[in-house]
Order: sequence, then structure tokens, then C-alpha cells
Amino acid sequence: MQLSQEILDLVEKYTFLPLSEVALKLQKFPIATRTMVLDQIHGGQKAKTKLPSYFQQKEIIYPPKLNLEQCSSEQTATFKAGLVSGKSLVDLTGGFGVDSWAFSKRFEEVCYVEQNESLVDIVNHNFEKLKSHNIQIYKDNAQHFLENFTKTVDWIYLDPARRDSQNKAVAQIKETEPNVIELMTLMFQKAENILLKTSPMFDIGQAIEHLSFVKKVWVVSLENECKEVLYWLKKDCNEYQDIEIEAVNILSNQKNDILKGTKLKEETVTITYSEPQKYIYEPNASIMKAGFFKTVAQIFDLSKLHPNTHIYTSDILKKDFQGRIFEMIKVFQGNTAMKELQTYLPDKKANIAVRNYPLSVEQIRKQTKIQEGGEEWILGVTLHNESRVLILAKRILI
Repeated sequence: MQLSQEILDLVEKYTFLPLSEVALKLQKFPIATRTMVLDQIHGGQKAKTKLPSYFQQKEIIYPPKLNLEQCSSEQTATFKAGLVSGKSLVDLTGGFGVDSWAFSKRFEEVCYVEQNESLVDIVNHNFEKLKSHNIQIYKDNAQHFLENFTKTVDWIYLDPARRDSQNKAVAQIKETEPNVIELMTLMFQKAENILLKTSPMFDIGQAIEHLSFVKKVWVVSLENECKEVLYWLKKDCNEYQDIEIEAVNILSNQKNDILKGTKLKEETVTITYSEPQKYIYEPNASIMKAGFFKTVAQIFDLSKLHPNTHIYTSDILKKDFQGRIFEMIKVFQGNTAMKELQTYLPDKKANIAVRNYPLSVEQIRKQTKIQEGGEEWILGVTLHNESRVLILAKRILI
């Protein structure tokens, strides 16, 4: 697949304009030309941060907006590739090919499988430009490919669609397409290890129960935004009782925050509860999704504010804490809390967050007339004695 000179010229001409302006300027062009130009401009804008290696290769062709939004970022794809090793891997849900590209740097041979013909054409072109010559491309669906694939491989990877044929989000792992549960026997005939990527919206405990063969789980966030949950499925594995879950937060400074735990440890650990002390802590998104609400308190020697308020506190600063850290200024409670709070904010500006608190951020802003911004934070929380308080604090950046 190649872009015409006309499309290349239009992309170069309008690449720095907002997409809405570009769409207006292209009104007289055929719809196919308009669509392709807009996809390339949008793709280049997104790839600059999401896929820097793709962005640096100027001959890359970008797919429609939805396919680009659904693909892994370069950072998460590289992280996934670092979890697996061997000679051969099959990617059953190839999509835009970013995961296959990352895996190709770790394996001698990668099979990219995708049923969307236009995506296959784009990816075939891109792999050539990226010099990913150890990737074999198959235009096929997952089940038909497996039924006709005669080899065995070290790993199978798949990222099933989380939307049904009506484009509605599905709520459980067993409702994805392709259906992972139905494909399990066939997949284990071709590989002993499966790496499954799912939406962070799925319940981890429920997914483990449905999948049965789970060896390990990774909850992956990028800059504190939970992006995906990965399941290592191993043939004949039966470790349901105490599966290790790794909460990973990928940071831009090349450092990953990692916290490990198990469901059993989380259920049995004992922690303390306390009034707000000098320092306040909120765990990162991966720790929260993993459900390590007591494990994180034990690891960092923190007290919790309330069983259902996932905010923590200490008198000694824990610099290595994985999440946001605040230094407390004052705690406000009672009927005059909001009025007193305003006297500490002469500029009428603060960032606001609520955790296990009866009022929303919008309701607090409306009652206090405090606008968004500034260096201070207001945290609306419930304490272990069930009192509702507002904590005025300042973020500590370490």
C-alpha cells in the first residue's frame, strides 16, 4: 500500500492545523481523499507522543482514528514484550501492529494475524518501513488461523475486542471477541503460554475465575492512568489460590513503580487506622485497580484514614511511596468547615478531590466559590470515626 502524491502533499500542507480546519479546507475533495488525509494528520499528531518510533519514520501510514486509539502505546507494548521470551510468538489480534512490532524485537519469528484487510495492507507497508522482517502477516480470524496453523510456538498473545457487534462495551471476559474461553483449548494445542490483554474495566477476580489457567497478573498504568490488565495463562496451571498480581506504573523517566501482592495476603494483613498526620498519600491507579488497599499500607508502613477511604497517612515522609504525596496544612470539619477553609485560600483557587465523601467536587466548588487551580489541594474524605472532613494540603513532588 502506498499513499498517492496528492495525499502526501495535502498532509504536508495542513499537518500543523487543527483537524476541524483541515476538514473545512478539504470539502471539495472526494471523501476517500479527505478521510485518508485526516487519518494521516491525526495519526502523526498522536504518534508523536504515543508511538515515537513510528513518528520518526516519515513513511508510516496511519489507520483510522479508532484503530489508532485502540492500539497499545509504544511504552506499554515495550513493557509487554519484556514479560515474554522465546523463539516464536503468534499475535492473534494484530490490529495496527504495535504489539507485534514490539514482540519482534524479542522473538526470532512473530506471526501477525488480523482479519481487517485494510489494516493488513497498512501494517504490511509499515513493517517494511520499520525493517521488521521477522514478522509473518496473515489475513485471517483467530479461530480459523489456529485451526489451520500446523506449528507450535512459545507464546500466543491476544487483545480481544471489548465491544460487541453493536459497538456496545462488554462487561466480562467471556463476552469478548474473539471469545477467549472458547478458544482456550485450541490455543493450548499451539502454545503452552498465553499472554492476554484486557480492559481495566473487567473485574480481576472474576476474570481469573473464568480463565482458570492464570499464572500471574499485571495491572499496567502509564503515568498513573490505568491502561490494561495482562494475564499470563499457562497450560496445566492450577494456582488459583494465591496468584501473584503486579501493579505497574510506567513513568516517563524510564523508571517503573512496581508493587507485588496476592489476594490472600491482602485479605489476611492487619493495618492501623489514624487521623490525618503530617503527610497524606494516594496510591497510583494500578495499586488501586489491583485492590491492594491494605498491602500498600503494610509495605510503606502507613495508617489508613478509613476502611473505605483509600487515602493513607504518616508523620514521617515516605519518599519512595508509589503515588501522590501531600503535606497537610489543616483539617476542617463541622458545619463551619467550608467557611473556615476559604480564609486559607485568599486567591479562591485550589485543586479538589473527593474519596469516600458525600459531596462531589462540583458541589464543594459551588458551596465554597473556589475555582480550579493553584498549588493547594482540598481532599474531601471520611475518617475512621465516620466524621467527614476537608483536608487542605500541598502536593509534594519527589
